[in-house]
Amino acid sequence: MVFLGSIFYTWNQLATLPIMQIITLIDPLTWIHEAIRAIMTPQTLSLPLFFTLTGIIVWIIGMGIIAMKRFDHMVYDH
Repeated sequence: MVFLGSIFYTWNQLATLPIMQIITLIDPLTWIHEAIRAIMTPQTLSLPLFFTLTGIIVWIIGMGIIAMKRFDHMVYDH
């Protein structure tokens, strides 16, 4: 998860490996690291801040829905 989380490289550096670019978008750490990189080093080519914040929000909402459904199933289906 750490290796695919864009800690050691930017998402744009994977342009020669488009399959890896797609795989790294599944990792929630990619969105966080790219957002931090866009804020801290704006001169570095990274994903736009709008897209990274959108990705973070989508992950939070998606995992929240899954967690609520799982909690509901664990508590009320016994």
